[in-house]
Amino acid sequence: MLRIQSKGTKPVYLEATTELDKYNFPAGVLKKILAFRKNQKQQLTGEQLKRIPIPRYLPVNKELVTAVTALLYGQEGAEWEAPLLIGPKGSGKSTLAETLAAILMLPVTKIFGGIDVNAEALLGAKTLGFNDDNESNCDNQNTDGGHLHPRIIFEPGLLLRAVQTGEMLVVDEVNMLVPEVTSILHGLLDWQKCLSVPGVGMVAAHCSFRLVAAMNVGYVGTKILNESFQDRFRSITVPYLSTRLLAELLVRETKCSAEVAGILAGLFNKLANRVQNGDLSERVLSVRTLYRIIREYQDQLGSLKEISLSAFTEGLSDQFEKEQVTDIIDAVI
Repeated sequence: MLRIQSKGTKPVYLEATTELDKYNFPAGVLKKILAFRKNQKQQLTGEQLKRIPIPRYLPVNKELVTAVTALLYGQEGAEWEAPLLIGPKGSGKSTLAETLAAILMLPVTKIFGGIDVNAEALLGAKTLGFNDDNESNCDNQNTDGGHLHPRIIFEPGLLLRAVQTGEMLVVDEVNMLVPEVTSILHGLLDWQKCLSVPGVGMVAAHCSFRLVAAMNVGYVGTKILNESFQDRFRSITVPYLSTRLLAELLVRETKCSAEVAGILAGLFNKLANRVQNGDLSERVLSVRTLYRIIREYQDQLGSLKEISLSAFTEGLSDQFEKEQVTDIIDAVI
């Protein structure tokens, strides 16, 4: 993995060429990746290093390579485009986004679509701050005996900070954002790569700033993206992991046996097939549920079948769906 080792207080980076080889990047893309990473090593702060994810996504087709390529379009990646990761629940969109950040050594800031995400949260707002001023007549005093002089300051929001410091912004459930927010992102997704901030003006994005969006199609609360907005993204389909890759993931993440991983991976993909056929809703699918099953099985809470039935069905309100899922588990385990 693209891990960072420490020697004293100075970060020491493992050479990533061998680790990157497993993704089979085209030579031109790999050259850009290495140049981007070299630049990152020179400018990242200690705090930013802590927010670089560990790469955990297992590619199914060329979705990872395509996304990295889009993030590095043009000379030195200057004409990059934001990947839009489209896939069903449980396909690993968020994990893919984090792996893209790991490959490019980018700290991650995440936002989630919804009505509580507004312009103020993303761009920032004016607030009251204080300056030390020994000549001030303010009654507030600091611990050194000086005075705290109140003043109006601008506190940048999540998006503005990421744009200015050169980080990756991951927008999950982008098709749940309100129009007020999508209009803010337009300028960042155009060739200008600029953000308009009221009271501040136009802010050019840092050369390392990147944006990745993800969405489920037809999920509750989602809507169809505006064509003009979606056209600014490089749309990429994220499929379910194959049974083999999912089993590999389960073994790696939970240290379970290959036998248990194979059974649960097979169960998940049978459920996924029924979801794709429209027989079951996406609520029955969750890789996190597989992790829970394995952990409870490792703690000897019950048999693998008993735990699977409980984990997969107890959250379902539809009785018919619960019976369908029970029949599938009975057949697999």
